[in-house]
Amino acid sequence: MAGKRDWLEAGLAALAADGAGAVTIDRLCGDLGLTKGSFYHHFKGITGFRTELLAHFEAESTTRFIEAVEGVSGPAGAKFARLLDLALADEGDRPGLEVAVRAWALGDAEARAAQRRIDERRIAYLHELLCESAAPDAATDACPTPSPSPSQGAASRATAPDAAAIPYQASDARTGANDGAREWLPLARLLYLVLVGGGHLVPPLPAGELRDIYRLASRLAPGGPWEEA
Repeated sequence: MAGKRDWLEAGLAALAADGAGAVTIDRLCGDLGLTKGSFYHHFKGITGFRTELLAHFEAESTTRFIEAVEGVSGPAGAKFARLLDLALADEGDRPGLEVAVRAWALGDAEARAAQRRIDERRIAYLHELLCESAAPDAATDACPTPSPSPSQGAASRATAPDAAAIPYQASDARTGANDGAREWLPLARLLYLVLVGGGHLVPPLPAGELRDIYRLASRLAPGGPWEEA
């Protein structure tokens, strides 16, 4: 019998290949060669499955990356270099999966809420790294850490099992409470928009070209170029 992760991975594969409409119990059972009984052993129905699929996507495409980058020792530039390697790695269907989730979010409120949370979380983490690079000896003061929900500690953003549910908002920077933090927020958004936009081109922008763009952008960042950090 397949485990829950096997079903979720099959769901991501179907989503990347043919969109949200392809994520059905019949499709999943056919792809895995299993019965509906096997599906219902782990999930109550397709609605619950899709909810868990969105959480799984966030865990695999965001939480996992943050955990890997936070494991890097050294200056923020080294973390940026690691994050760039992860973001541009050729991992099968991932570029198409990102586009498929955004397409899903256009017509589904739950997917839209998940995509918004993911976007905010990624931008907030980029912002945090930029501020850390600008003020390595006072990173907390330069850029307040995005606030998790009251029930979660700050460290849980990358390590808690339910970290995907933590809302990330760089609210202090947006409201101007800290001018040093606000200075780097536009660059954090720019870096993220390049990645998102590159995936939506037809055909998607190759990883090598995206890396060249980020090499240029790193000249705008404190502590850049990142590859030389």
